[in-house]
Amino acid sequence: MPMDVSQALEQLNEIQHHLGRSEIYRGYRSRTLALLGVTGLVCAAVLDFGWSSAAPVERVGFWVAVATLNLAIASWEILGDYGNLKTEHQKRITRRTVGQFLPTLAAGALLTMTFVTRGANLELLPGIWSILFALGVFASRPYLPRGVGWVTAYFLATGALLLGYSESALSQPWFMGAVFGGGQFLMAYVMYQNLEREKL
Repeated sequence: MPMDVSQALEQLNEIQHHLGRSEIYRGYRSRTLALLGVTGLVCAAVLDFGWSSAAPVERVGFWVAVATLNLAIASWEILGDYGNLKTEHQKRITRRTVGQFLPTLAAGALLTMTFVTRGANLELLPGIWSILFALGVFASRPYLPRGVGWVTAYFLATGALLLGYSESALSQPWFMGAVFGGGQFLMAYVMYQNLEREKL
């Protein structure tokens, strides 16, 4: 008996749904992302209460060190997850997802070095970092769960605000702590709701 057209379309949609889910990168964990958020807030407190006299270039160096620490934490988890993957398909998704974000990191490092060496307005860097992070998340979006678009919008909007208030973006540590700490908490929530909660 020939298959009903509506039934065939329903089965096709189900197949596409399962294929789409297999393309999602599941290596980011909400606990680790939340830890990165806590790190941002704690470091803002350290800079505000323990090193309030830091010069702009020292503040840039401090936040670069914080970003390097967070990158090391995230890389440790990604590499650990990569080693536990059983199929080449899953490993390929990991490489694609990470690869989409690498140009953003390279651009951020290059712009930071240029601003510092040329003595440019360092107060612009926090806004630029936030916008670059938004672009990195957006580039990885095809391999991340739904809801990550809100994270992109968050970093883009806060980057615009930091550029708008650039005269105090670097001198006020809580601006950076709130933007990047809050963004990591938002990312953790998205990952939990769309990837981890479904396993419970």
